[in-house]
Amino acid sequence: MTIFSSLVVLFVLVGTSFAAISLRGQGEPPPVFEVEEVVEGDPSRFAVADFNKGRYLGAVLRARPLADTGNPFALLVMGLAYESGKGIDQSHELALVNYRKAVEAGNQEAPYRLAHLLISLGGEKNQKEARLVLEGLAEKEGGEAAWRLGEGYLKGWFGGESDFAKARSWWEKAAEKGNVTAMISLARLLDGEFGFSDQRDVSGALKQYVSAAELGFGPAMTRAGSRLLNGDEKTRDEEKGRKWLARAIESKQWDAYFVLGDYAEKAT
Repeated sequence: MTIFSSLVVLFVLVGTSFAAISLRGQGEPPPVFEVEEVVEGDPSRFAVADFNKGRYLGAVLRARPLADTGNPFALLVMGLAYESGKGIDQSHELALVNYRKAVEAGNQEAPYRLAHLLISLGGEKNQKEARLVLEGLAEKEGGEAAWRLGEGYLKGWFGGESDFAKARSWWEKAAEKGNVTAMISLARLLDGEFGFSDQRDVSGALKQYVSAAELGFGPAMTRAGSRLLNGDEKTRDEEKGRKWLARAIESKQWDAYFVLGDYAEKAT
């Protein structure tokens, strides 16, 4: 399933290595879904292909009659067209209508599209619906939706101020499902990178970096190694730190050399 792609604030240490998992901006639209999502033999595949290739009018002409029959992919195409104004006059109201129908028809991408648009539009009613949509998804599939809920609570997307406790809770649930993005987000939250300095938990942050590193995520190897070598005194472990940095270098995370150099300079 194609989900939104990803995050905004980068680590100074690891630079662009974390670009793929930095916090996404509220107004950033999700990318166009991939043609591969279409079930083989589904008649809407031509409409999907047209939309992905920028032939928007053709996509709408192909998708509209199929959407009228309840085809989930065609409904998604119509929702995208109405939301973006590509191939048809823009109408957020009609985009919501088509997204909701696509959700009911079982399209897996539609709930995320629906939640994103509702959040973008703002307002208490829309925020509540977006939250309920994502909570429903989190109960079924866990990782991605739970991560989005944590992001939403951190950024106040569901009304109110930034909520550390709820962001942490949802990211913990997503991390337990093996969602690497949630592990990194949670680590950064516990490291105080999003504020809440009084809630810092350096041991908890290191645990999440290590968990992501154990799943093969290179930038987390660098971050774990850095924390183990140069981080809080109570979490330092030179042997483990060097091992993670060696693995990071094997994964072509060249910033690990800077971590080692910084450590060597401090040791002299």
